[in-house]
Amino acid sequence: MGLPPNIEVNYQKTILSIRVDKDEQLFPTAYLMIYPFKVSTLTQNYFLELIEQIFQDYSRNLDVRTSNRFAKIRVSLNKMKRIIDELKANNTQPPQIQNLKFFSSLIKIKIVNSIGQDFCVTNSLDYTEAISNFLIKKDINQEYLVNSFINRQQFHKNLVLFVKNFSE
Repeated sequence: MGLPPNIEVNYQKTILSIRVDKDEQLFPTAYLMIYPFKVSTLTQNYFLELIEQIFQDYSRNLDVRTSNRFAKIRVSLNKMKRIIDELKANNTQPPQIQNLKFFSSLIKIKIVNSIGQDFCVTNSLDYTEAISNFLIKKDINQEYLVNSFINRQQFHKNLVLFVKNFSE
């Protein structure tokens, strides 16, 4: 990550951008970036479930290189999870941040690989509704989020293609 993050503020939306050196760092970086947001735990669990489900459902049908990329993403996400769990256990997030309205906002996570192909990890009305329900304390679970996409198989295929197109 040679360049500092970029912050673009518009009416009703703020865009946080970070460049990474390798495409395999996209998912772990996005996973870490959402840490201060109220929806972070639910969204981070969704990341882990999504990659795990892809790995289980498609690993036999993937070429070796793409399968290895998913394995690296899984390992990196689990490493980030341990780091964030440690931060949460030590309660390192100041209450001033926790109380900011900005960090209670819904988030859309779009990642762009080195060839300019983008993938919206959390761009589903069902996902937004589920996060909204979570914020108002309705009972939902992570399995609902993973299964909430209208065309889950196409979503998974798009993710596989996105990872397959990572540069070396």
